Amino acid sequence: MITADQVKPARKLLGWSQVKLAQEADISQETLANFESGQRVKSDREIRVIHNALERAGVEFPEGDPVRMRKVK
Repeated sequence: MITADQVKPARKLLGWSQVKLAQEADISQETLANFESGQRVKSDREIRVIHNALERAGVEFPEGDPVRMRKVK
């Protein structure tokens, strides 16, 4: 599962605002802002939908490494 510290760099790789990611994840911008700032989110589901939206857009979250874009094969 992703951490709050990974979300902003992932958004920046994509050139996405919080509003854009919130739309893609179908959550409120307030929920996303709270998660990015390290505040608790309401559910694991919200973290999962953020993670899934970023992965669909091509972001990878390799264990122990910084976030990166998926390589094109």
